[in-house]
Amino acid sequence: DGKLACDMEDERAGSSSESEEHQSPRKARKTWLENKLKEVEQEMDAVNHGKHPELTRKCSLLEDVKKQRLRIAERYQEQRRKNIEQQYEAEKKQVLDQHEADLSYMRNTIIDNLNDLRKKLEHELHKTPHDHVDHRI
Repeated sequence: DGKLACDMEDERAGSSSESEEHQSPRKARKTWLENKLKEVEQEMDAVNHGKHPELTRKCSLLEDVKKQRLRIAERYQEQRRKNIEQQYEAEKKQVLDQHEADLSYMRNTIIDNLNDLRKKLEHELHKTPHDHVDHRI
């Protein structure tokens, strides 16, 4: 009979440990989920404070892209500035050249007109007294 009592206690102890084993995975899962939730909250906090490793890495990449784009924009701006400066210099030269051409044309026109007048006056001056005087001069 003593043996039977021991076997029954073993069975109760076995079934008791069986129910503990069934609850143990649930409890382990609950603990695991709670830990994961804490990890997620810590990561969110790190993101919000700018200290999350993935965010830091991606921010670094974005910063590199931004710097590269700014360098390209600065080079483009410098090239446009040079082009505008060259265009201004070309337009300025064109204005100065046109001014010189206009001035030369005006000088030549006035000189031609004065030469024509001089010839008429010389012609009138050397005319014989009996020639008719041209009053249109």
